Amino acid sequence: MTRVVVFSALLLSLTGPAIARNTVSIADAPTYAPVTLSGSVDRIIDDDTFVLADASGTIPVYIGPHAMPVTVDMVVTVTGAIDDDLPRELYAEQLILPDNRVIDVGGAYD
Repeated sequence: MTRVVVFSALLLSLTGPAIARNTVSIADAPTYAPVTLSGSVDRIIDDDTFVLADASGTIPVYIGPHAMPVTVDMVVTVTGAIDDDLPRELYAEQLILPDNRVIDVGGAYD
């Protein structure tokens, strides 16, 4: 339960318009800390999860109860926090699409 509270607090700290943070590679992304990753959409797993890829690896990105706003091979920037369960997964708060549109996807995470 403590992990859920701490994780929720980290996600809440990501609020606001287009978060400007330094991007890191997927391999170097810290757990349970605000993070920004950039890469291409490798594949779409289901209606709320896609796989982001960069030169260092891949990570599933969970967007919560939102319509899938990306397509395969689209280059995107994602802000959120990574949980420590295996496999690691990025719980997205915002997506920045190639046309610089910002999509807020944070919210209820089960």
